Amino acid sequence: MPSGVIVVARALEPSAADNSLVTGDVIHAVNGVSISSHQSLRAALDAMKPGSAVVLQVEHDSKLRFLAFQMP
Repeated sequence: MPSGVIVVARALEPSAADNSLVTGDVIHAVNGVSISSHQSLRAALDAMKPGSAVVLQVEHDSKLRFLAFQMP
C-alpha cells in the first residue's frame, strides 16, 4: 500500500491502542481516512475528543487488521 506510518516505538505507559501495536506495524487509516505521514496521523488523533471511538487500519505481518478503542 502506498500510504501509512510505521510504528517505530511505543510509549512508556501504553494506551489501549498501544497494547495491540508493535514495532514494525504500519498504520494505514484512522476511522477510514488514509494516513500518509506522521503529521496526518497526529492531526487525525488530535481532532478527536476524549471518549471518541477510533478504528485504526493496521498492517501486521503483511495482513490488514482493525484495532478499535476509545480516545482517553
